[in-house]
Amino acid sequence: MSDAEVSVRRAALSDADAVFELLKELVTTYEPERVAFDGTLPRLIDSAHEALIVAEADGAVVGYALAAESLTFYANGPVVDLLELVVAEPQRGRGIGEELVSAVNAWASKRGCIDVNVASGRSGGYYERLGFSEVATFYRLHL
Repeated sequence: MSDAEVSVRRAALSDADAVFELLKELVTTYEPERVAFDGTLPRLIDSAHEALIVAEADGAVVGYALAAESLTFYANGPVVDLLELVVAEPQRGRGIGEELVSAVNAWASKRGCIDVNVASGRSGGYYERLGFSEVATFYRLHL
């Protein structure tokens, strides 16, 4: 494992291959489809209400976070949902995920958001260590 410095930045179209490979490490309930990914990536990069943030080490993308802003009544304003967070297996344990979450939190704060929410069935303890608290159960209806 390298001790190279890690930097975080907004994703670019040139990150597509690396982000797609990381997506395959993240997904357990869906099968990532490259055609769908390629259609969605430019929209996410250009979106004013979503942030796709990547972490780089040694010139390679080693993680990403995807977050989306929503207007709400319940929180009296906008909130951000951290939708996806993944770090390449060999790079885990170096604080890269925490740096990505911090970047999402900074993005949300800069936008005047009230909360950052994350639905997680497998990583609750990780998010609790980062200051998140459990407040709800997540349900899904697949269409």
